[in-house]
Amino acid sequence: MRDRPAASDPRAALREWCVSGEPPRPEGPAHAEAILACAHDQGVAELLCVRLGDAAGWPEPVREKLRAGYKEAFARGVRLLAVAGRTQALLAERGVRSLPLKGVAVAEILYDSVAERPMGDVDILVLDSWQSAVGALAEAGYLVLERADHAWALREPEFGGVLELHHSVTSAPGLFPIDAEGLWSRSAPGAGQIGRRASPEDLLLQLALHCAFQHGLSLRLVQYLDFRRAFERTAPDSEALLDAARAAGAGAALAAALLAAEAIVGARLPGPLREPLGRLLPARLGRWLELRLRDPLSLISPCETPLARLRWELAAGRRLELLRRTLASPSRALSLAGRWGSSALRSLRQN
Repeated sequence: MRDRPAASDPRAALREWCVSGEPPRPEGPAHAEAILACAHDQGVAELLCVRLGDAAGWPEPVREKLRAGYKEAFARGVRLLAVAGRTQALLAERGVRSLPLKGVAVAEILYDSVAERPMGDVDILVLDSWQSAVGALAEAGYLVLERADHAWALREPEFGGVLELHHSVTSAPGLFPIDAEGLWSRSAPGAGQIGRRASPEDLLLQLALHCAFQHGLSLRLVQYLDFRRAFERTAPDSEALLDAARAAGAGAALAAALLAAEAIVGARLPGPLREPLGRLLPARLGRWLELRLRDPLSLISPCETPLARLRWELAAGRRLELLRRTLASPSRALSLAGRWGSSALRSLRQN
């Protein structure tokens, strides 16, 4: 078990604030600057700006930086939401259905202002013809920047924002199958710039897959706060959420992500959901997670987690399928071999 982090550790101070609601108290101007820098890295500087009030120990120059950052985040968030809305509209004109993922999916519904949920880019999931979607955006001037096995990165011409166009929520496409008709039938019109958004249950499952499988549970604080806010503000139905996870073969990913969010930011899991989660975790993954969550900072970025081991455990019962889909792209297989191999070796040394 790791030593408890010192109170002066900015990540520890911010994590405690996320749980308790009490803003951190800097030990001096330098510590205030360190907390500010860490808050930006963790995506919670704008939330801190709103919640700070008259908390003691915060120098005016630091408060001014927080206010300036809030304004910048608001302007950027509005632009990125416009990119998402425009993209969905262009795809709809071609008869291609789509739904937002990750930050752009939660900014308008889980936070009081788009500034409070900073985003680096826009993620859109395509539910219909991939070729039709790519063709429609190419004709509209979108420029392909990078191709991955589950998504392409494109530059949107009007605002210059980066769009990640997904045909799968995670790498190894098809490992967690998408029920396009079910996703669409459960979705609802957006209330802001987003044309249409996933149901609360589907959104939570997508966030969990991104957290557990894609990033090995290593997330920024604001991304873990997404889970807490989802339970507080959208009241997902526990049984529907569990059904969606089972249908996608993603029960372990859902359990790992939600239990991590509970320990790290105090996500309040409803009783009907809390009990089944432990049964969804493979035994080895459950033991590993229990050890890590004794020190919640160990899963807050920047941190190292054994991605290969976690993906292997999350794919229990479908591991040959995981290997097949990972090796389907030779260049990706070579890249992952290096990263997975080194993390696996570290994991074997530590356990």
